[in-house]
Amino acid sequence: MKVSRLAIVVALMGLVAACADTQNNPKQTIGTLLGAGAGALLGSNVGGGKGKLAAVAIGALGGAYLGSEIGKSLD
Repeated sequence: MKVSRLAIVVALMGLVAACADTQNNPKQTIGTLLGAGAGALLGSNVGGGKGKLAAVAIGALGGAYLGSEIGKSLD
């Protein structure tokens, strides 16, 4: 079964969004979500086979962290 890049990105963004606290730091939350999406998209363009899935996961986590930190500085 082949999974599209968009499905992977949406699934990872949903997982990251579940951990977000939207009431206290809205810019941090938005930064986390956008960073996770961008990181997953960049990761999906790297590697092949099983390495691609790992690259998407690492990209999503790294993007979420960086987006969160940028958003936190804006709040």
